[in-house]
Amino acid sequence: MLLKRTTTNVLIVLTIGAAFGTLLGAIIKVIVPDSNVKTILFKDIVFGLNNVNLNLVFLKLGFSFQIVFNIFTVFFVFLMIYLLIKH
Repeated sequence: MLLKRTTTNVLIVLTIGAAFGTLLGAIIKVIVPDSNVKTILFKDIVFGLNNVNLNLVFLKLGFSFQIVFNIFTVFFVFLMIYLLIKH
């Protein structure tokens, strides 16, 4: 059963593809021996906020949000886009 291509379903599928790609990249990064190729291919690109703190004396809040991309993330997102277009 194929999903309808609504905006919500497309965003969910792309998010799942990005998560699996990042996870696969992290696993392969641990397995592959150290080399120059590993340094180039498995470099993580991080976007986001790093430690935003709010101190109100009686309440302390901390917030951090980061998105990590690697080459496998990009590959899996394009794979998911291809599969969405194909079906």
